[in-house]
Amino acid sequence: MKKSVLIAIILVAIAIILLLYFKVFSGYASWVHQSQSTNNSLNACEDSDSGKNYDLGGTAKWTFRGKTYEYKDFCSFGLGTRLTEYYCTKENVAAPISYNCAMAGKRCIKGTDGAYCG
Repeated sequence: MKKSVLIAIILVAIAIILLLYFKVFSGYASWVHQSQSTNNSLNACEDSDSGKNYDLGGTAKWTFRGKTYEYKDFCSFGLGTRLTEYYCTKENVAAPISYNCAMAGKRCIKGTDGAYCG
């Protein structure tokens, strides 16, 4: 058997193994995320600015299995117009959303409690 054919067979085998590996573990990760986010005994989330409030800086605090993570709203991309706002989802998970303050004729301002559009 030629060396190039053998190398091609090995590369195809490696590709198949990698595809199967990522298919199995991406499904597992999706299942774990769903079970964590829907089991409210494992999750708690609080947002100091009460959700998607672009005019008030705040911090979302997400507690998972006894450990608390804090996410403060911040100005992103350095242009002075883009705000990353953290809020609590209905599954009790802190999530970011990007908002363009310029759409409201404002700019992103870094405040002591978090960034906001002003």
